[in-house]
Amino acid sequence: MDPIDFKSKWPVLKPQVTEKWPEITKEEAENIDGEYSVMITTLQAKYFYVQEEAELEIEKFFKSFT
Repeated sequence: MDPIDFKSKWPVLKPQVTEKWPEITKEEAENIDGEYSVMITTLQAKYFYVQEEAELEIEKFFKSFT
């Protein structure tokens, strides 16, 4: 996934993040601020994903909006 694409689509993705991953709070979603690496780290912390799993989940999520 291209981090620049992720950042540019963040305004559309952000409201859906807390629905897809309810363990992520709205405040945490604000702090992610479209930063791909922060999103990965957040998923790893909240859902105990390994990096590859977090990347795959983000990719699937992102594709559902493009």
